[in-house]
Amino acid sequence: MLDTLLAYWPIWFLVLELGIILLLYRFVLREWIVEHWEQKVKEDEGNWLIELLAPVTDEVCDNILTLAPRLIVDTIKGELLSSQGNLTRVSKPDGASEMEVGLGMAEGLLKELGLKNPNVIMVTRLAQSLLSRLGPDESQVEPNSPNVKVKVGQELLDML
Repeated sequence: MLDTLLAYWPIWFLVLELGIILLLYRFVLREWIVEHWEQKVKEDEGNWLIELLAPVTDEVCDNILTLAPRLIVDTIKGELLSSQGNLTRVSKPDGASEMEVGLGMAEGLLKELGLKNPNVIMVTRLAQSLLSRLGPDESQVEPNSPNVKVKVGQELLDML
């Protein structure tokens, strides 16, 4: 048995050495390292760390200032168009306004053509097209009432 222990002495020595190093690190070296870094930070109130990280913080700030406004505007545009589409879908024409009837007819027509949720811009343009096809005797619009022009596409996005 002693022969087998002596045969593997380099392995036992390595295990013992690693154990001692880990114990020293756990109970002694770690505290020394923490104390050293605390002293270094307190020397000049952390200005060396601010100077060291300045390029990183500048890059992050530049990215935020250049990318964030565009992402916010894109998100708001998407939400606006989504909300407008949802409002168009849930509004039922009550016959009070010619435009409401036109939107209802256009949405119904597009759904009959197989579109489950037609785009609000498509519905609006089709409604305008259908209403423009009506003759003056078929329309119930008063002669002095202004035409309703709904902003679509780029006009709508330019408003933002």
